[in-house]
Formats: sequence, C-alpha cells, structure tokens
Amino acid sequence: MLSTLRSVKGNLTAIAFLPTPESQLERYEDIALPALADAAEAGGSISPAKGRGTSRASVGDLAADLASAIVGPLRDRLERAVSESAGDRDELAQRIRSTFREWKGQRVDESVSFGVLSACNRGILDRLPKGSQVRWVVAAGDAPSPDCEDNALGGVTERGAAFPTGHNAPPLHPGCHCVVLPAL
Repeated sequence: MLSTLRSVKGNLTAIAFLPTPESQLERYEDIALPALADAAEAGGSISPAKGRGTSRASVGDLAADLASAIVGPLRDRLERAVSESAGDRDELAQRIRSTFREWKGQRVDESVSFGVLSACNRGILDRLPKGSQVRWVVAAGDAPSPDCEDNALGGVTERGAAFPTGHNAPPLHPGCHCVVLPAL
C-alpha cells in the first residue's frame, strides 16, 4: 500500500491507492477460509459423535463475517487518514503505518478470536447428528455476560435450536469463551 501511495500522481484520495472494497473483502475471505475450516474441524474432533464433518462451504459465512468485521472499519480509518493528512504524503504514510500497527495488535486479534471460536462451535454442532442434545458451557474462570449465563442456565436444547437468548451457538460477544457441547 505504501509503494502504491508513492506512485500515485496528483491529488491523493483513498480511491487512488486502496483496493476496491469488493476485492479487499474477497482477499480477506480467501485468507480466513482455510483457518476457519481448520478451526471447525478441530472443534468437530472434540465431539464424541461421528456425524458429518465440516466443509469449507459450511464456514464460508464466518469467513465473510470476519472479513467484513476487519475491512469495513479498517477502510474507514484509512479513508479518514487520507482526509486528515491534507495531501501530505509523509504524514499519510505515517498514519497508514500507525493504523496497521493498531489493527494488527488489537482489533484483528479480537475479530479473529471471535471467528475461530465461532468456527469451533460450528464444527462441534456439524459433527452431531440431528436430534442431538447440547448445552451451553461457560469457560472455567470466565465471568459470563448475562446472556451467556442465561444460556448456560437454560439447560439442554436440541442441536440447532435457539438457547434462551435466541442464539444457536457461542460466542455472543468479544471476549466470550463459551462453547456448546453435547449433553451426555
């Protein structure tokens, strides 16, 4: 991106050096999909049931959600950097570096953790046969959110059915470490 910035002639706009939103989303989805498929497979491996496995297609929506969670806000931040730098290329380069440092260190980790846990839970559910009973489990040592606690206290439900808060599986919020497990 910085090399593209140096090659742009004339007035600087975000359109001049950022990829299109569609191509940026597609790139991030392509990067996320194999990792989320692996996470779903790992989640499925802890299930005692030997139902169907998880395919890449079954986590495609999670890859799209993860890409959107990163690309939209990141683009907004980069576009703001362009307008705030008022054409000063050195200042813009510094703002771009700063933005990526912040996103790599904080925001991407949070979004990726949410996506990976979503995929693990998807893998667990995908492995279970229809009609299986599951329960919401709060991670040991976590102080659960009220919704997570309601779901855990709600008892057993059928695979794919909603828990008391209307959700089918964790995570519910950033920092949530809950899982859905077969009720034995």
